[in-house]
Amino acid sequence: MSERGRSREAIHRVFGEELETGFAERLLRIRDRLDELRVAWEEAVPDKRSDLLERALDELDAALEMTRERRSKLTRLERRLAARYQTVLARLRDAERAQGEKNERNSA
Repeated sequence: MSERGRSREAIHRVFGEELETGFAERLLRIRDRLDELRVAWEEAVPDKRSDLLERALDELDAALEMTRERRSKLTRLERRLAARYQTVLARLRDAERAQGEKNERNSA
């Protein structure tokens, strides 16, 4: 994605991953441009259609790139969160086990 498109979007660091706001809005803008190209294609003479199709491919490529980038970030984020979940779950079990042992000693 171009730097121009990113400069208008806020970037937040969430659980160690940088995520941009406005993902859906950016995809909606691409969808709107594709709709405009479709209308232009339907109205265009055959000689101009290949140019419109190339522009549509560029828009679809941008959408795919954004989606793949987002999926990659979300996959890394998912793995990080799953690892933290397992760590906290193990600590909780250890704490419960220690509390149970302490209760057993106190009641004996």
